[in-house]
Amino acid sequence: MGARRKLTSWKEIADHLGCTVRTAQRWERDSRLPVFRITGEPGHRVFAFTDELDAWYHPGSTNGVNGNRTADLNEINGDIATPAPAEPDEIRPPPNAAASEHAAFAGTGDGEVPTVTLADSSGDPAGTDPADGQVEPGEAPRRSLKTLLRRSWVRLGGAAGIALAAGLAWLAIGGGGGAAAGLHRVEATGATLVGRDADGRELWRRVLPKPLASNDAFNFTLNRSITGQPVCVDLDADGRNEVLAATGDADPTVPEPWVLYCLDDAGRTRWRYQPGQRVRFASEAADACWMLCFDAVDLDGDSRREIVVLAKHNRIYPAKVAVLDPAGRVRGDFINSGWVDEMNYLDLDGDGTREILVGGCNNGYKKGTLFALRLGAISGCSPQPDTPDYRCLDRPVGPVMHYLLFPRDPLQDRLVAVGCVYLIQITPDRILARLPVDYSPLQIGCTVDWFLDHRLTSARVEFSSYYPLIQQKLFEKGEIREAFSPSTAQRLDPVLYWDGERFVPTPTMNHHLQSTQQP
Repeated sequence: MGARRKLTSWKEIADHLGCTVRTAQRWERDSRLPVFRITGEPGHRVFAFTDELDAWYHPGSTNGVNGNRTADLNEINGDIATPAPAEPDEIRPPPNAAASEHAAFAGTGDGEVPTVTLADSSGDPAGTDPADGQVEPGEAPRRSLKTLLRRSWVRLGGAAGIALAAGLAWLAIGGGGGAAAGLHRVEATGATLVGRDADGRELWRRVLPKPLASNDAFNFTLNRSITGQPVCVDLDADGRNEVLAATGDADPTVPEPWVLYCLDDAGRTRWRYQPGQRVRFASEAADACWMLCFDAVDLDGDSRREIVVLAKHNRIYPAKVAVLDPAGRVRGDFINSGWVDEMNYLDLDGDGTREILVGGCNNGYKKGTLFALRLGAISGCSPQPDTPDYRCLDRPVGPVMHYLLFPRDPLQDRLVAVGCVYLIQITPDRILARLPVDYSPLQIGCTVDWFLDHRLTSARVEFSSYYPLIQQKLFEKGEIREAFSPSTAQRLDPVLYWDGERFVPTPTMNHHLQSTQQP
């Protein structure tokens, strides 16, 4: 490779690499070619060192591959240098794509191994990569094929060149496996997404502006399709997968809204959705810093998936349920005066379209809630007729199909500030709405299980095995007035239903919606 030399122009850099100036600039932008800029001078003069270019070009080198080494200031004659930054929101070719262009797509990667495999094209968790987690080198970008074929022809000539060209063309289209060439799964670490085909080959690498969101902000115990992590799924039934991924931080001291991105099968942004908005209540207001999770589900049976987004404010109580179409257009959203922690789907009225069942809290009533939203009638806010401090001032009460409030029980009255439905389980003949109660002194918890039919009529309530034990302990300590007995369930208040004007103890839906429920 020769002694170290300093190159002081794009032309010298390109000549050293044996490529055009435009190609060198693209490698610097997309693949971290180690080029430095002089700040404070017109044109931002560039320079590079030959040994660092060689180390980047040859992936087997250990000397600062892909520009991870910063220049020694003493070696640049006092100039102030900073590595040329990669664009913050960009699609990158696979690691060492430039080197692969000259080595028939061979390479060892740049050392950055994705640590989390999040989902495949079915939406299920994918397995780890083979070969002890080593990342297979991806194919070079399609636009590099012409250059590669031309150079191979010149070097080998004649029949050998034809054979090599045919082989490289076969590799470029996926080795003859058409199905494997498409996006099949996505991997993520930090702010980087990596798209792979069915054989594990890297197709593209995308760096988002912010780190990918953690799933810790929500506690979905049953419906595992709901997530805050990237998924790979065909949204619009065109045979090609898209990627849904959220960025954000659940720390309430970090005042940044979460963002949902939709990328196409080439890693380009199709759309993005930010649920954050300022929402006013009588006593306080929520700013634009909302967390989110999402699910891609076909609710109406047209083979196209709706994107259902659950969002909650990262500091105070409001939550939002939004539905987007595959193009990212908002079909409706609903504000609830309390966080939401669970979601499921069921056709309640027999019209062939599943409703969205949401479980969570109503902070105004301090009770757990389950509400049902009908596709095409999602707007407004939760009903708060008796709790004006928790009424949203920016929206009218929404046309929610069903809105249930579950009564507080003796343990909730003593141990739980706000009741919460944190699990909705659907079976062929019933719906289970579960509310948790934790007892810290014994480090145990229990649940209150409400069983409903498919019209959301309350059938019965059951307590888990630890419930009587905890109630007995509190009774013995004088913290509650009565011990557990077989009549505890009978003494509970009834489930309340929103009829469109008020909450009533009679099972009903919102009268302002025309019911198409089958007898």
